[in-house]
Amino acid sequence: MAFPISGLFIKIRSFQHFAPALCNYNQLCQHRCLSSAIPPSENKSGIANLKLVKFARVRYNRYVDWYERILERKYPYVFHIYKIVKHGFRDLFLDTRDYVRIYRQLRQGKQLNSFTRRELEIYRQLPSDLRHCVLLYCLQAIPIVGNVFFIVAYKYPKQLLSHQFWTIEQKMEFWCQDLETRVQHYKIVMPKLERKTKKIQDVKLRNYMEDVLHELHSNRHPTPEQIILTKPLFVERPYGVHKVGYQQMVQLCKIHELWPQFGPRRRLSQYGRLLRATDLAIKWDGWDDESAHEIIMACFIRGLNPKGLHTHERIAWLKQWVTVAENIDDDSVSLLLHCPIFLGLNEATNKALYR
Repeated sequence: MAFPISGLFIKIRSFQHFAPALCNYNQLCQHRCLSSAIPPSENKSGIANLKLVKFARVRYNRYVDWYERILERKYPYVFHIYKIVKHGFRDLFLDTRDYVRIYRQLRQGKQLNSFTRRELEIYRQLPSDLRHCVLLYCLQAIPIVGNVFFIVAYKYPKQLLSHQFWTIEQKMEFWCQDLETRVQHYKIVMPKLERKTKKIQDVKLRNYMEDVLHELHSNRHPTPEQIILTKPLFVERPYGVHKVGYQQMVQLCKIHELWPQFGPRRRLSQYGRLLRATDLAIKWDGWDDESAHEIIMACFIRGLNPKGLHTHERIAWLKQWVTVAENIDDDSVSLLLHCPIFLGLNEATNKALYR
C-alpha cells in the first residue's frame, strides 16, 4: 500500500523517540503501515465498492457480448458496420493518445530517432486522419443523424472515414488509387532535373548526376551508391529543398501528398526528416519484425506499387531506399524526396499505373 511522503515525515516527527529503532528502511515502512492502518469499517467499505465496480463491469461486458450475438444473428449487415465502427473508434482513440504523447515528447526535446517505426507512422499519418474525421465528430453528437451518417460513410469510406475504419482490401484499393495519381508527377520532374543538370558548374558532380539520369533513360534504375554520389547537389543549389525551383517543389509536394501552399518548403523539409527517421527505425526494428501488411504500406508511402511483387522483392526495394536514407543528413533530405523517381520511375508495377 502506498502512502504520501508528507504523511511519513509527520509520523517521524511524532515518534522521534523511536528514531534509533526506525533507522532501517524496512522497519520504517512497517511502522508506517501499522500506525496508519485504515479503520476496519472503512477498509470493508472500500472492498465492497471495488467488488461492486467489478461486478458491474462483468455484467456490462456480458450484456454487450449478448447484444452483439443477437445483432450478428438477426442483422448481419448492421453488425458488420457496427464492428467496423467499433474497431475504428478504438484504433483512432489509441492512435490519438499515442500522437499526443509523441508530440509532447518532441516538444520536450526528444529526437525523432528515439521513436519506433510505428510511433513515427502515427505521428506522420494522424493529422490527415483527423481531418477526414471532422465531419464524423460533428455529426456523431446529433441524435439519429450520427447513426445514419455511418451508413452513408460506409458507402464512401475513402472520402468520409480515416484509414482506421477501412478493411485491408479497402486500404490496398485506396492506396493504389492515390499512388496512381502520384506517379503521374514522376515524369514531370524528369525534364526539370535534366535542364538543371546542364547548368551544374562542378564537372564531377555533373557527371554523377548525368549517370543517374542515363540509367533512368535506359529503362533502369541507378544503384543506391550512384544516387548517394549526387548528395552535394541536394543540399543547396540546384536541388536543395530551400533552393529547388517552385514548379519542381510543387511536383514533389504532390508526389508525397503534401499541401503545396503556405510554407511548402518547410513542410517538405519536415516531412523528409520524418521519413528518414522512419527509414532508420525500420532497419533498427529489423525486417523480420515487419508484417506483410506493414511492408506493403511502406512501399506505397515511398512511391512503389507493391501489387504483383513478392515479399522478398518488396523488401529488396525498401533496402535500397534505406541505404540512401542512411547516407544522408537533415540538410540533404531533398535527395530522399527525389528517390520515388530515382528508384521507382521504371518499376514495372508503377508503369502499369501511368496514364
